Amino acid sequence: MIYIVLSVFYFIVNKHRHSIMTVLMGILLFTSVAAYMVGRQPGWDFSTVIYTIYIAILLYILFRGFRNYSDVNKIETGSINLSRLSLVENVTTFLGILVIIVYAYILSQILPMLIMGTIAVQEYKNEGGAADVWETMVPHSLITIGNFVAPLGYFFLSLHFYYLVKRNFKKAIKYFLLSFCLVLNGLVALSRSVSAQYIILYVTVLFFLLPLLSKKMKKGVAIVAIVMLGAIVVGLGVISDSRFSDYYTKDSKNEAILDETEQTTLFSALDYFAQWEENAPIILERHKFEYNSWGLYNCSGLALMIQKKLYGGEKINNERLAKYDRILGEQKSRFHGIVARLVYDFGFLGTILFIILYSNMIFRLGPQKGTVTFKTLVSLTLLLPPCVVFWAGNEFISLNLDLAIIYSLIIYKFVSKSPKQKKLMENITTS
Repeated sequence: MIYIVLSVFYFIVNKHRHSIMTVLMGILLFTSVAAYMVGRQPGWDFSTVIYTIYIAILLYILFRGFRNYSDVNKIETGSINLSRLSLVENVTTFLGILVIIVYAYILSQILPMLIMGTIAVQEYKNEGGAADVWETMVPHSLITIGNFVAPLGYFFLSLHFYYLVKRNFKKAIKYFLLSFCLVLNGLVALSRSVSAQYIILYVTVLFFLLPLLSKKMKKGVAIVAIVMLGAIVVGLGVISDSRFSDYYTKDSKNEAILDETEQTTLFSALDYFAQWEENAPIILERHKFEYNSWGLYNCSGLALMIQKKLYGGEKINNERLAKYDRILGEQKSRFHGIVARLVYDFGFLGTILFIILYSNMIFRLGPQKGTVTFKTLVSLTLLLPPCVVFWAGNEFISLNLDLAIIYSLIIYKFVSKSPKQKKLMENITTS
């Protein structure tokens, strides 16, 4: 109820159109309604209310970082070296096409097995069986290449929106399709999280940039996006039905509108977005100072990969599993939302500081006076993911996101004009 009140109040006072913050508050409202549908609404005992208010305030501060991402009216691209950008596009396009072919082939083999029931989903997804299945289909080296190239999907998505606002529809379609390497990377592992994040991320950025698109462009984008994103939704439906058709039993503690035993696929989809509301106060009440991981959840994507290379993957995995099984127990693999997970990194006060700093960084990289830059588009697809999936957990844990940040920083530095070049162009323009 607290999240619903906050969301509705925002929509009453909000005066901005095409605002990213509006989308985020809409997602918050949707998850809260979903919680009532599946019986996940938090209780009204004193501690639960305090924790819920704490989360609501920090989510609002986080979302406020996008307050200047609205009502855009133009794009500025004078700071980009177009010849260097073309070189980057050629190299990354080759890698992206290679990975998409590999993933598409694997997925074409897996989905029939999934539908026929010849894959044990629990073993495949959660117990490391996926890698063994993949290696019967393609060489291990291609899987490794795919894992390192897939994060380029975030950059491809930036290029897609860049060419959309530049009204180059052919290139926009090209990079939209290439960005699917990120989605396929999740689908071949039967993971719903990457696809759900991609859909919400795409819709959010598109909504923000709509004022810069022509009517013809909007129509074309709508047709292509509906077809391609619809295909993702179908894939998610197949995965959800296979994973959860026999998963739920009628054991909701709170009154639910949906019956989990009668509408398992729909229930699992809504529960996917809703469960954080009930689970977050539970783990916040359990928190102790000595449970803080000091960045393990935050930076674990790249940090864990390095640790596994140094000390062995099995050793690191077992240590982490033992630690969080002891601390979180039955809550270990559930969704708690970004705020609750951050508390297990930095504590209650540290999380407040982290959210304030991150929100401030988002604001500083945003549009100024309604002007979108190439830098804004590249940074947006990296800054937004942890926010659009705030209901799941801490997206900073993602190795894909860690690598995407590194790739995008390198690429942006490479394609940006030097200060001398920028000054020369300004002199030419004003003369």
